[in-house]
Amino acid sequence: MRSSKGFVGPDVELSLDDHEVTNGSIGCSRDGTTFAFTIGPLAEATVAALEAAAEARGSVCLYCCREPMLIHLLDLKRQSPRIVRVVGRVVNQDSLELGPGRGAAPRGFK
Repeated sequence: MRSSKGFVGPDVELSLDDHEVTNGSIGCSRDGTTFAFTIGPLAEATVAALEAAAEARGSVCLYCCREPMLIHLLDLKRQSPRIVRVVGRVVNQDSLELGPGRGAAPRGFK
């Protein structure tokens, strides 16, 4: 999603602090950095929003300790009705536009 200022915003925002997160992994290659984790239980509406973003190859803003990290979704698999495995590629933090009321901003963002 692109704003009038030209910044890219996420399709979904998700706080890792509010859910159980397991099986996290980070991979680095010439294609960039990938980040994978299992999260849940999530509300059905959140799972549906993640599935829609994954289908559209959209982006998710992950918040951990109030620090945002933007990922482009590469894969999403349901582990159970309310638990999903997320795989994404980390994107440039300077492209992140935070929503109103967010206390943290990526370095370099004004």
